[in-house]
Amino acid sequence: MRRFYALYQNALDESASFEIGAQAVHQISLNELAMVLWGHHRQIIINSKGDVKKAIFFVRKVIENNWSRGVLMNFLDTELYERSGKAI
Repeated sequence: MRRFYALYQNALDESASFEIGAQAVHQISLNELAMVLWGHHRQIIINSKGDVKKAIFFVRKVIENNWSRGVLMNFLDTELYERSGKAI
């Protein structure tokens, strides 16, 4: 829980309502964090190594695509975040 707080403390959008809306890439709402299961958060925290932008990227991908933990772990292992945006 300490690592969870340390990772997301500066990224929380204090002004966000409880609806997911257009937000800055580096900010996230408590509602979005609550939509992801704890097991998913554990894997994201372990694999993001303190990179809040990477963690937020994966939290949003889990929400958008309804990924299982296995699918999330596969994309974490294949470095999807590092590869995203580089396709021609």
